[in-house]
Amino acid sequence: LSELAELYAKTAQDLLSQALRLVGEQVSVEEDKEMQALLGAAFARLSQEASTRRNFAALRQALDSLARVEARRSTLAESLRPRLGVESRLGDFMEEGLRGNCPAELMEVLRRVPRAAAEHAAARFSRSEKREECRRLSKLVQGIGAEAVAHLRRMLHERPAAEAVTATGLLSELDVPGLEEELLERLPGWDRAYHDA
Repeated sequence: LSELAELYAKTAQDLLSQALRLVGEQVSVEEDKEMQALLGAAFARLSQEASTRRNFAALRQALDSLARVEARRSTLAESLRPRLGVESRLGDFMEEGLRGNCPAELMEVLRRVPRAAAEHAAARFSRSEKREECRRLSKLVQGIGAEAVAHLRRMLHERPAAEAVTATGLLSELDVPGLEEELLERLPGWDRAYHDA
């Protein structure tokens, strides 16, 4: 299966999604540890191929399957998550969404990883110099949903100043009352550089 991943990706987009669904189902029920490891490797390889080819429908399927694995085997799911290639390429995917019309399948992928997407968006927002770019990022995070905005609030509340300050830009667009309340608490403890930021 691992060696067929590239062939599945080249042949038809639907085929890769189906393969991910079937392998994901088998990983979640497999009892034999050796088979579990082999199926996990095949699942990761298929997901990486979907990620490389920007097959967002297949990536959505991979994340859905991973959620099912997580419900039954959380340890296995945690070892698989970083190998899927979704979060490592999230920045590239978001750039693609910012350049033009964001495909619905891409938004579905981002909704399945709202915390990671919010962090990437916050970092990107803090580097943005154009108002239009900032507006598109805000709309993107708004489209991801309430969990992404809640994660930005947690970042501002819990993280050290250097990380927390990145969340302020997006929150100034998405949650002004929450931002004002949190800044009243945090600003007195921050250095001048973070006040400027």
